[in-house]
Amino acid sequence: MSDAEVVEESAPEEKKPARTMGYENSGKLDGPGTFSVQGGAIDVFPGNLAYPVRLDFFGDELDEIRRFLPSTGQTISSLKQVDIFPVREFAQTDAALLRAKRAISKSAETNAAQRELLERLEDDSHELPDLMAAYLLEKTAAVGDYLSADALTVLIEPRSLVDDALHAYDELSKRCVGTSIPVSDLYMGPNELDFGANPRATR
Repeated sequence: MSDAEVVEESAPEEKKPARTMGYENSGKLDGPGTFSVQGGAIDVFPGNLAYPVRLDFFGDELDEIRRFLPSTGQTISSLKQVDIFPVREFAQTDAALLRAKRAISKSAETNAAQRELLERLEDDSHELPDLMAAYLLEKTAAVGDYLSADALTVLIEPRSLVDDALHAYDELSKRCVGTSIPVSDLYMGPNELDFGANPRATR
């Protein structure tokens, strides 16, 4: 989340990291995942931190980053930098929303469940269900897709791991019954799990 882009309310969606990362402008901080704008300062409660931070701006330039107490506004310490991670698994950019609409618009004509999802997309709702992730993302990925070719992966009790994956996929399949939404559209199957090029198993 960079500089003043977070408060650029008139900017295109791609220029609003706070919104696309799942942060809610709550007027005042209300726990992780919220932010508020107070004059030339932005208070943010990052989802990856146990404390909120205040970003003080001088014009369009970030002047100071401070850790503070939300109850009193008292500064605890100054920070040279801060990493603010998303609080949702997928970014709701204009491109992602358009991709999702295109993916389900045809089937939504005859599928009540997907028609409801399409309505959620079209009313500009910020609270989209997790199952929309498969339509918002360009592709699904497994852990192994993020590992380098020489990474070593250690699987603890791999048989239990596979059994749990099979059970979870079976439960998800049951939840999809009656919706006409194939579970394969939403989640990777257990046979697609990838733990990298060098997995090692322990008993």
